[in-house]
Amino acid sequence: VLAAHHRALEGEDSTFDQAWAGRAYHIHVAPKRDAEGTVDGCLGCAQDLFDYHHAEETLHESEARYRAISELTGAYAYSTRLEADGNLILEWVTGDFVQITGYPLEEIKKLGGPLTLIHPADRPIAARRTEQLLAGYPHVSEFRIITRSGATRWLRDHGRPVRDEQEKWTVRFYGTAQDITDRKQAEQALRESEERFRLAFEEGPLGMMVVNRQGAVLQVNRAMGLFLGHSPPELAGQTLETFLPQDEVLATNTVLRELISGSRERYCWENRYLHKDGAHLWGRTTATPLHDEDGQILCILVMVEDITNHKQTEEALRRAERLASIGTLAAGIAHEINNPLGAITLSVDAVALSSDQENHDEILELAMNNIRTSALRCGRIVKSVLQFARDEVSQKSESDLAEIVRRARDMARSFAGSKNIRLLLELDDDLPSVFVNPTEITQVCLNLISNAVHASKPGGSVIVRLRSSGRSMFLDVVDEGCGIAEEEIDRIFDPFFTTRTEEGGTGLGLSITYGIVKQHGGTIDVQSAPGRGTTVSITLPVAGLAR
Repeated sequence: VLAAHHRALEGEDSTFDQAWAGRAYHIHVAPKRDAEGTVDGCLGCAQDLFDYHHAEETLHESEARYRAISELTGAYAYSTRLEADGNLILEWVTGDFVQITGYPLEEIKKLGGPLTLIHPADRPIAARRTEQLLAGYPHVSEFRIITRSGATRWLRDHGRPVRDEQEKWTVRFYGTAQDITDRKQAEQALRESEERFRLAFEEGPLGMMVVNRQGAVLQVNRAMGLFLGHSPPELAGQTLETFLPQDEVLATNTVLRELISGSRERYCWENRYLHKDGAHLWGRTTATPLHDEDGQILCILVMVEDITNHKQTEEALRRAERLASIGTLAAGIAHEINNPLGAITLSVDAVALSSDQENHDEILELAMNNIRTSALRCGRIVKSVLQFARDEVSQKSESDLAEIVRRARDMARSFAGSKNIRLLLELDDDLPSVFVNPTEITQVCLNLISNAVHASKPGGSVIVRLRSSGRSMFLDVVDEGCGIAEEEIDRIFDPFFTTRTEEGGTGLGLSITYGIVKQHGGTIDVQSAPGRGTTVSITLPVAGLAR
């Protein structure tokens, strides 16, 4: 300060900063002149710089924090100044501007400013943004830019104006611009995915419907409407009971409850539906839960493939196979009927010849009992054949599997006897019931017994075993025949595959047997080796589980 005082006396001005007592000052010292211009002293002024430096440090810290945040969020901050001539000058940007656009600040200034990067189609959006900011209103907008590499990227811009309170106009605006390209691409991918789903749902060949957690139909596609004979608006809001037969409702609702509770992820089954005209249709149904963003189940997507024609063809093949089985067993059935008929004839002759004998009444009573027993036996045989051969197929019901096996044994016993094959039953006591179609399971037993008899040598035996173990029933048909070659085991369930072409085998028996067992929720397995016989094992669920 003293040096500045001496220079002032010599006619020189001095300006400098000086620290004193922990504070900074900006000092200016100048010569003082009299009326004639002669230096006769000095003048000085000192400005306390504490508030200025404090504000400057706060600004630098704020800008540093702003830059750090923008770098973490994939955004850049900027400041734009409005010149007196109306031009907008980009004052500064944070480092991510270069990373996002590919341009350094100086190069952007030479090109004419950031507005030159705006995608041509989005320049009206940028123009409205600038108008709003200049008018003093904060503004948020989304637009595309063309980067230095030629790529297109999306930005979300938040601009805030700074106004001169005296002049009442905007002098600059600050803002941030965040790169939202990934979000926009995800949104576009979602829209495309939703459009694909909409097209697949509305125009797909499979019947589809969306069911809420209460079992009510929210949405139905055109194919489902055609399948059921209703328009989609007619089905919306209805419950599944509306278009299901009564005996399908309980099982279907059970499946839906399991899906909604999360105990099942997906379920596929075959069931019947009711057409508007009352006809029963068959569908292969697949139900899948749909989740929200938090993984909670919102509703169930149900897809139905119309398999009515397939089921009708399948049933026609089964009827043909049943009739073929009856043809194969016809001689044995005739023999089974002829035996009691012969007994009836003998009983009648005995009564006729005993008319003048003392024990006529005793002979008559014995004859009448024999006739009654033989007639009942004929009736049972005829009833079994009629039930087996009838065109209509009974629905599943709780049934005695041991009785079904005995019935099949009775129908096949004479056929086995004609081949000199013993037909043996090994049945456990107190067997549980099964929920099956008796006619179809009889067909399964006859097919397996017939195959076993054909494979056996004269004098051999075919054993039919029936046992239970907790949740399952096990049916085994065992023969001591020629066995099956290893390369043929994988093909024996194929339609029309047979090793008995010369004997008239159709190759449908085991294929139909396999289909029946699977539709009853069971399994079928074959163990065999050439020269060591064959065991066919079937597993069926007991009645409570099969429902």
